[in-house]
Amino acid sequence: MSISLNNSKTIPDSAIIYKCYANLTMNFQLTSSLFLNQYDVGSFISVYLISNNNLQYVPDSSDDIYLRFKIPNNNGVKIPCYGWDDGNILYFQITNDMTRFYGYSNALIEISNSIGTKQSSKIYVTINQNPVNN
Repeated sequence: MSISLNNSKTIPDSAIIYKCYANLTMNFQLTSSLFLNQYDVGSFISVYLISNNNLQYVPDSSDDIYLRFKIPNNNGVKIPCYGWDDGNILYFQITNDMTRFYGYSNALIEISNSIGTKQSSKIYVTINQNPVNN
């Protein structure tokens, strides 16, 4: 069964989804690791975002939500949120720029709205080397 998102987009059953979580409350540094593969494109990252005393963050349609992703070559990309499901889990589509290089890196979630901008704790990222170069 496909995943229906808040913005009428869907994620098909056949999509690969990598799951992780991050924390918006910086006094409690709960974070997770994310393991991707080099050249992985079109898959999705789902993020369970925790806020205020371990309650899940509930996104609002007026929020600008991004995944700030550092690439192992020390450049970075800022990926807009693809949408969120009924359980308020955020989804981001993996791009070619994100997985072109293998190695260790990190990411975080950034949320901006009329109140200001807030960033989550780090998500530790490992991009496994593909045995065949593209």
